[in-house]
Amino acid sequence: MPGFFGTRASLLVDLAITTFVLMPFALLPVIRLAKRGEHRRHRAAQLAFFAIQTLAVVLLEVDIRLEGGSAAIAGRAVQLDGAAVRVLLLGHIAIATTTWVGWLTLLVRSARRYSGKATPPLPGPFSRTHRRWGRWVWLGVFLTSASGVVLYVAAFT
Repeated sequence: MPGFFGTRASLLVDLAITTFVLMPFALLPVIRLAKRGEHRRHRAAQLAFFAIQTLAVVLLEVDIRLEGGSAAIAGRAVQLDGAAVRVLLLGHIAIATTTWVGWLTLLVRSARRYSGKATPPLPGPFSRTHRRWGRWVWLGVFLTSASGVVLYVAAFT
């Protein structure tokens, strides 16, 4: 099914790229929740956004496989040579995978330390580490989004 951006991308690819582009900006108010001490809401929103992002990636991956795989898509690229698209894709996948693993790790480590009843009270000893990891995860989400847009333009326009 054709997408809604008027490119050669499918509907699922257009939905995924929309999700990926909006995610770094959607995370900013979620980060502010933690800064305001609304840790339960911050946690719930982070879990929801992680689940949405993971679902979007799974659906995108299924769609890419149904279209013949990433090599087939790269081979049909008009803006760049197929080899250049593959290099972009490898960089994008490296950033995205590292970010996903970092985000998952942060979620798991945070869940172990905060069960709804902050013991010790928040902010606590893990807070500095959590903030540092959170910044890196946000940067990874942003870079994944940016590299995804470049890849989308190269492969589908």
